[in-house]
Amino acid sequence: MIDLHVHSTYSDGTLTPKELVDLAIDKNLSVMALTDHDSVNGIDEILSYAASLPNAPKIVPGVELSTEYEGREVHVVGLFIDHKQPEFTAYLKDFIDSRTTRNIKMCKSLTDAGIEISYQELLDAFPDAVITRAHYAKLMI
Repeated sequence: MIDLHVHSTYSDGTLTPKELVDLAIDKNLSVMALTDHDSVNGIDEILSYAASLPNAPKIVPGVELSTEYEGREVHVVGLFIDHKQPEFTAYLKDFIDSRTTRNIKMCKSLTDAGIEISYQELLDAFPDAVITRAHYAKLMI
């Protein structure tokens, strides 16, 4: 069995990269791709951990990129990526910076609507994650 679309705590997943490998072993996966939203931050961790285990699945480096098509947000999964390629990592950094600006505006809009959420509160609740709408929902619940 394989799973080519897995998220870790570096985006909107609930498990760390190491925990994902452990779960994949429990589920008898032979191949797994880490495809966090707009982040490659967990790839070195998952590759290193999987390499240390004789029964770990093959790990495919990936990413899920957010983009727009005909005015609608779409997500594109990239597999077998070079997660250390300088232009690509620079693009991801710029994208995350723009997402930070958007998240700060979303926090202000929510606060203006009577739902008190600060950006710092999100960062504290989800360290190392690329903050997405799912994090807002988790925090509000």
